[in-house]
Amino acid sequence: MSKMPDCQKIIKQGKCKADCCGPVPIDKTLYQITSNLRHRKVVSEHEVQDKNGNDLIIPFTEDLTCAYLDKNYKCSIYENRPELCREYGNGKHKLLTCPYK
Repeated sequence: MSKMPDCQKIIKQGKCKADCCGPVPIDKTLYQITSNLRHRKVVSEHEVQDKNGNDLIIPFTEDLTCAYLDKNYKCSIYENRPELCREYGNGKHKLLTCPYK
């Protein structure tokens, strides 16, 4: 497993622009109950199902960043973030690797 980048250091250096925080599928129920935690306006929603038949929503913002990303590049649902977000930085795939570490 690769070492996770020190995001706070990267943010303070002004390097991180939260490129990893884009529209990702989120559990529909979680999406509904966390509407008050969205920091960016959702302009469209795409409903999908995962391979297990669970209902998911992909929320799209105008700039294609995550709706839960605050102005300080922090996730407002970090403890409940989607699995794809949890996997980011694990080094198993180049698209899941932070370019700033």
